Amino acid sequence: MQAAGKTFHLLLEHGEPSDVQVVPQTGTYSLATVVAQSGAVEPAMVAQVNDLSRSHGVDLGNALVTAGLLTEDEVAKLRKTRVAFLLRKMLEAESGAFFYTPLEYVPYSTGVDAGGLLRAAWKVATARLRTLNPSELGERRQELRNNYPVQVEDPPYPPEAIPLDHRERRFFDQCLEGGRRLWEVMTVSNLNKSHSTVVTLALWELGFLRFQSELERTHHDEEIVVAVNTRAALIDRETDFELLHCHWSAYRVPIERGYLRAMNELADDNFPPRILPRIRDALVALRGEVQRAYDNLQDDARRRVYRAQVADKLMVVNSADLFLKQADMCLMRDEIETVVDYYHRVIEMDPSNRTARIGLAKLRANRG
Repeated sequence: MQAAGKTFHLLLEHGEPSDVQVVPQTGTYSLATVVAQSGAVEPAMVAQVNDLSRSHGVDLGNALVTAGLLTEDEVAKLRKTRVAFLLRKMLEAESGAFFYTPLEYVPYSTGVDAGGLLRAAWKVATARLRTLNPSELGERRQELRNNYPVQVEDPPYPPEAIPLDHRERRFFDQCLEGGRRLWEVMTVSNLNKSHSTVVTLALWELGFLRFQSELERTHHDEEIVVAVNTRAALIDRETDFELLHCHWSAYRVPIERGYLRAMNELADDNFPPRILPRIRDALVALRGEVQRAYDNLQDDARRRVYRAQVADKLMVVNSADLFLKQADMCLMRDEIETVVDYYHRVIEMDPSNRTARIGLAKLRANRG
């Protein structure tokens, strides 16, 4: 996704984002397709005007206005729709290349405001990150856990323009102000771990954050003390699943794994001996809560009862459907371990689900 981030920055480096055109203007990316799909003009008429405009070297939008089929305002709105579509496709692309060529003169302006570009980029980035399964998000956190997320001093947009809701804004302003490693950010975050991870990675990909391995901060010890003690004081905000670094769809295997990881992170050996006396009580309390959560979730019956308290029925049904679709995609990519994980999660939420049970049985049979 870093390539998509670079594309986003490139659009912002040379003048207003409204001065963007894409060639060739054919097929899915053309204004003709956008106009036809909008229903504003009959597709046959769009094709006819498009052929005439191309043969005479005239812009289709201007031709539609001249022909009296659309007003200038209507064409401007359709151009905005096209630019937003193109930006979304660039940000979603996982292969191929896009080239930027500044022009001294552009024949028209789409009138797309800079904030619109940011909103579109943010929507695409966060939507894609939310499709990652809990283990994938956990791996991304693990890779960066000992790095410091630092707000970029000269970001592509003013930070206040980032389309964050009030809780995400608080997370950005108070938890990502610098001086904390990523794992520390997660301990003090007002968002759950998955939400915190999505927001952090999206900010990184769009150029509002950078990660660095070390900070020259004399008060780093103090920040660790505050982070640990604050987490202990606010521990009731974390669900039992979150305490074990698990999504609420977790079954026994990820719960066991999450428990071991959580206890390891809270071990005395992970902290400088010089500050242990100041955080020992908090660590003991946190380890006690992790142990309590594990005792609760390792029991199948208690786990089902608890899940119903943190995830409503509609969320469970929708998640099961999504996991089955993601399992199908992973199966095509031969990512068998991930497929097995998805099937187990579906069965965890819906023990009678035939699709997941049959799929799991087939995988076991193929493995011999």
